[in-house]
Amino acid sequence: RAINTAVETCAYADEDHFGSIVERVDWLFIDLKHLDTGAHLRWTGRSNDLILHNARLASSILEARGKALVVRQVVVPGVNDGRNISDLADFLCSLPLVTMVELLPYHNYGAYKYDLLGHCYGLKDIALPSNEAMDIYRNMLKARGLTVA
Repeated sequence: RAINTAVETCAYADEDHFGSIVERVDWLFIDLKHLDTGAHLRWTGRSNDLILHNARLASSILEARGKALVVRQVVVPGVNDGRNISDLADFLCSLPLVTMVELLPYHNYGAYKYDLLGHCYGLKDIALPSNEAMDIYRNMLKARGLTVA
């Protein structure tokens, strides 16, 4: 019926299930948290090995199908900025297809929800990234030939 399909994911899924979904979508949005395995484990409680493997798999499948892959990363100062952005560029440039990269500035809009639920918001002391820093990171990716939104 010519209705495009899109999925947004962190790509932490069994390869077979993940691949079968990628075979059916027109647009895939993958949210990457951190490229360093140790830092990813520290901040998320999970290794990024499966995530990066699935990102490679998705890139290959989508490229063969002529579909779109958008990679997103929320930039959290002191967590995944600086060197991680360079590592992100290296990783993305190694993939057969990346349609677009979206660098999103961290915000704390939902922090109050943790208080309402009686949970501790672990990023409450994190500063928001400056517009200047975000521009530097976007330009860093553009200089590597990546399309950045």
